Amino acid sequence: MPSPLAGAYSRLREQAPFVPLGNEGGGIRRVGRGRARLVVLPGLIGPADPLAALGEALADSHETAFVTYPRAANLAALIDWLEALRRELGGASVAVYGGSFGGLVAQAWLRTFPASMTDLIVSGVGPPDPARAAKNARLLPWFGRLPMSAWRRLLGLAVRLSTAGTPDRNLWRAAYGADIDTLAWPDLAARYRVSINVDRAGPPAAEALAAWPGRMLVLEGAKDRVARGPQRAALRAVYPRASFHVFDGAGHGLALAQPDAWLRVVTTFLNGAPGR
Repeated sequence: MPSPLAGAYSRLREQAPFVPLGNEGGGIRRVGRGRARLVVLPGLIGPADPLAALGEALADSHETAFVTYPRAANLAALIDWLEALRRELGGASVAVYGGSFGGLVAQAWLRTFPASMTDLIVSGVGPPDPARAAKNARLLPWFGRLPMSAWRRLLGLAVRLSTAGTPDRNLWRAAYGADIDTLAWPDLAARYRVSINVDRAGPPAAEALAAWPGRMLVLEGAKDRVARGPQRAALRAVYPRASFHVFDGAGHGLALAQPDAWLRVVTTFLNGAPGR
């Protein structure tokens, strides 16, 4: 039986037109009629559309924007674009969901404009790491020498591993595979540069987090081999006021692996109840 994510993904693609924002390929699909606003950030590859079930579940309480990233030259340009998106949604503070790479971007957005965010949910991610920034900055020129055909094979393998055993895995492999097939090196390099910028800036300061009135929920896959135990422990240390939920048996793609449980936890949190 298809998961709730599969049907919602198809409906979003069919019924919610893609709205470009700016001239660098970025934009959103919007669903819902609620007064609150939710911005869903994708991971490294593709748009946030596979999480469309979240928009349907929150349709009465939230208007949800599913993001496709622009080709931003650096983190500052991407944050400026996200602030323009927030203004497009009416200018009020928004809730933000980000998984993996999107979780890093969400933390950088919070660090830069804490007043823009009411709630933050991240999954499959650790905190920004300045040591990792230095390593990736050294590797980036070498990454550019790898043919895109090799990058596509590597990314395709990562998708196959992260979707193994998940409901609707053939759908997600086809969807992400199509995104990988159209990916160009400038797009991938831009996201690596953003990741380096996020890590170099580091996490939000403890004083700023203490003053931020928003709420935070961290979702962890107990078997996540990307955001491993030490990274998850570091995230807990940076965000001591956050709520945490661990999905037993889930890996990095926890929303795809356990869609019903994931949807229940996230919607419960956003509708006001504790995320634990």
